[in-house]
Amino acid sequence: MPDKNHYIDHDIDHDIDHKCENLWEPGMDREFIAAEVRSKRNNSIGYLLAVAQKQTMAMLADRLAPLGVTPAQWQALVVLWEEDGIVQREIAERMVIEQATLTRTLDRMERDGFVERRPDEHDRRRTRVFVTEKGFGLINTLVPEAMEVLTTITNGFSDDEINVFRSFLRRLIGNISPTHTLAEHNINGAKQNLDVRLNKGAAE
Repeated sequence: MPDKNHYIDHDIDHDIDHKCENLWEPGMDREFIAAEVRSKRNNSIGYLLAVAQKQTMAMLADRLAPLGVTPAQWQALVVLWEEDGIVQREIAERMVIEQATLTRTLDRMERDGFVERRPDEHDRRRTRVFVTEKGFGLINTLVPEAMEVLTTITNGFSDDEINVFRSFLRRLIGNISPTHTLAEHNINGAKQNLDVRLNKGAAE
């Protein structure tokens, strides 16, 4: 039987050639199985994406905590900074979370004075969510913190590498959910919308 360390560091070609082989057969050595599973896990795109997402959110949470904002609240604010007054279902879809989860986030945001919910003027059964002036005021403190996180996690990447990586992620998302339209909710877009809002206020 080959040395189990051979299966820890094998390259992608090995994974492709052996991806259809059975990982377990009666009588196989348990250490060999453990090494093979460990190798496949550590090279799994799904596993790596999950680790990256979890660690990024933890880093963001640490930076936002002193400001009294959670990553979920930050994500909701970014959506609303870009398009204020949309219904809760649209916010949940853009955040890719369940409406029930968003309800708890919005409850806390409304309690803290970041947003307010109002009945739809044309359909009283629908509720629209609006950012308050206090919520818009957070952009000047939250955006720099989020940008610091982005700078940290992309340290050592060139602009070209980041653009290629971003395009790969969009293709991956398209493969998972072909009908999903990835909304362009981004920090710069939110800040531009805020600038327009402030300029309009100054003109008036």
